[in-house]
Amino acid sequence: MRGKDFFREMETIAAPIAKATYDSVRDTYSDMNDDQKFRFLAQFWYIEAPTIANFSRAWWNAVPRDTTGKYRDVEMFLARQLYDESRHGKLYADACIRKGYVKSEDELWTHPYTRPVPGWLNFANWLEHLGNYHFTTLYGGEQMASECLTFPKFLEGAIDAIDDPVVRWAFEAQTEEEAFHGMTGRYVVTKYCQTAHQQDEAAWAAQTTWRLLAEASVDLAKFVMDGQTVERPPIAAHPAVSPPAKRVPRTLDHSDEESAKDAAEIAES
Repeated sequence: MRGKDFFREMETIAAPIAKATYDSVRDTYSDMNDDQKFRFLAQFWYIEAPTIANFSRAWWNAVPRDTTGKYRDVEMFLARQLYDESRHGKLYADACIRKGYVKSEDELWTHPYTRPVPGWLNFANWLEHLGNYHFTTLYGGEQMASECLTFPKFLEGAIDAIDDPVVRWAFEAQTEEEAFHGMTGRYVVTKYCQTAHQQDEAAWAAQTTWRLLAEASVDLAKFVMDGQTVERPPIAAHPAVSPPAKRVPRTLDHSDEESAKDAAEIAES
C-alpha cells in the first residue's frame, strides 16, 4: 500500500490508545503534592537530558550516508528534534529549580528521583535501540507512533490535570515542538515507507512502542503517586545470585575451610 494509506491505518489503530492515554494522565496526575511533582518532573528530565546523547548517536546511524542530498529532509528533521529534546530537558530542570526542589541542574544528575523506574528505562532503551534499523523503522516507532499519534494526548492530559503553573508550563512550552516532531513522523512515513517490508517493520516498531509506553506509564504512576516502583522479585531469589544446586569447581567456590587449608599449604611451602 502507499505510505499515506499505511499511516492512516496506523492512525486508526492508535486512536483508542491516544484517548486512553489522555484519560489516564488526566485522572492520575490531577492532584499532586510537591514531592510527587518533583518525581514527575525528574523522571521526564531523565529521558530528555541524560539519554539524549545516546539517542543522537544511535539515530544518526539510521539515516544512510548519501552525498547527493537524497535524505536531506530527514537529516534536518532529526537535527532539529535532537536540539528540541535537549531544550525540553532544560524546561524540566528549570521547573525543578523554580519550585525549589534543587538549586541547579547539576543536582539532578545524581538525584535518586532521576533514576528511571524499570518501565521508563525499558522505553528509553527501546528508543535508542531503534537507531539500529532503517530510518523508516525509527520514524515509525518514535516520531509516528509516539510523537504524532499518542504523546500529544499525554501532553494534553498533563496540561489539563496539573494546576501548578510552574509545572504545567514545562509541558505547555513544548507542545508546538512536539507537534513538529509528530509532523515529521507523518511526513517521513508517508514519503519513504513504501515497501511491504518497510511497512511491516514500521508497524512492528509502532506496536512495540505502544506496549512499552503502556508498561512505562504504570511504573511511572506507581513511582510518582505512591512513592515506590512496581514491586519486583527480591534480588536474593534471582537465579543469577542464588546458591548453585551442585558444587562448582574449587576454583570458583572457595569456602572458608578450603581457603584456610590453602593458606596453610602456601605457608608450609
